[in-house]
Amino acid sequence: MNVFGWLIEHVWIEIAIQAAILLFLIFSVSLASHTARVIQLKPLKLPASTEERPLVETGADRDLMNLGFRWIGDFDTSTSDKVVMFSRFYTSIDNLHHVVILNVHNEFDRFSLLEFCTSLAPRGSVSTNNNRQLGIFSYRLEKLVVRAPWKRSVKELLDLHASLCELAVQNGFKLLRISNAELPAHILADSRADMEGERARGCMRPLTPNTYRTTFKGALLYTPRIWLKMTHGLWFRWCQPTDRKLINRAQRRFARAAREG
Repeated sequence: MNVFGWLIEHVWIEIAIQAAILLFLIFSVSLASHTARVIQLKPLKLPASTEERPLVETGADRDLMNLGFRWIGDFDTSTSDKVVMFSRFYTSIDNLHHVVILNVHNEFDRFSLLEFCTSLAPRGSVSTNNNRQLGIFSYRLEKLVVRAPWKRSVKELLDLHASLCELAVQNGFKLLRISNAELPAHILADSRADMEGERARGCMRPLTPNTYRTTFKGALLYTPRIWLKMTHGLWFRWCQPTDRKLINRAQRRFARAAREG
């Protein structure tokens, strides 16, 4: 056995391990300096009437309007100077379901997504989106967020969302109407609740009433999720649970939320 070769091999392995740990810590420290604001809707363009259409329409816009949704405005919803977000909101005629087409620009990536949102009473919400990005927040039990980036059409995503909302009703929740006038305050409260949930876990700390900073503990918890997405991105594209599996997961979550009150 070549002892010298064996030693060299293990030295390089040890160096690689130490380098990975060092990069992990450097990335975590960098992430720990990240600040984020709660989401506030800053109007960019509002329709003059319920029949007005956006000046620039995409295929998703046309699909939503063909499904009966009404455009209610374009907004700046940026959460920090490094994360620029522009949102186009739609609502159903009965104000039970809202839709956002979100365009995000950050220091690492640019992407867009479409999300259906429905608020529940006495608490909670259902959100169904086609986001390919890996989430880092751990949402409170009564907030269901389902990602289905493999859905090829707005109608397919809406059908899944409708099934999840029906499941919430079967578990004792009621769908809550949110008027256009109430929407900004509702989104602000929901975003703050998400931040407060992360603060309770020790992952965020408040700087001002509307601004939070990632703690070092939060950075250590968030970093593996970010790295997992970066190193195994293809896995998240290939992994496509059926609607039945997603509904079964949601059923367990709703049942637990109902039991815990």
